[in-house]
Amino acid sequence: MGQKQSAESQYPAPEDLKDAALGLCVYIGMYACLLCFQSFSKQYLLQSKRSDPKNEGKHISFLKTKYYNNADIIALAGDRAVGNTLEQSLVFVPLLLAHTMLVDEKETFSICVIYSLSRVIYPFLYLTRKFPVVFVSTIPGYCVCGYMNYKLFLWALS
Repeated sequence: MGQKQSAESQYPAPEDLKDAALGLCVYIGMYACLLCFQSFSKQYLLQSKRSDPKNEGKHISFLKTKYYNNADIIALAGDRAVGNTLEQSLVFVPLLLAHTMLVDEKETFSICVIYSLSRVIYPFLYLTRKFPVVFVSTIPGYCVCGYMNYKLFLWALS
């Protein structure tokens, strides 16, 4: 009869999770950058509209420029970058945590860097106004999540 491993020995030691922590910091930093880009895009548009001579004498509303602005591509790029990242995070973050704790904590930093770099280019690709180009940003994220899900599935079967 084999001896059971203690629950403590089944999980990585805190020192083994440093790459995972760094990877999560990269991901959070990327998301913070997208939030800043979203705010910058609205402030930039507001200033541009207010300084445009053809808008002289018109009231340019901050609220109308900042919220629900789908007429300006830069505002839409900021909103879609944040929105798409938030949508994908519902899959990415739980898979990342499960993969780190159960499959291979050493891969976490690389996974986070690949995923975060693919997300941070999203608004710039969106600004090209060529929808298929955006897939250059989204497909790596889907692949990373698919990879983690596959490895987690194999781990669960072992």
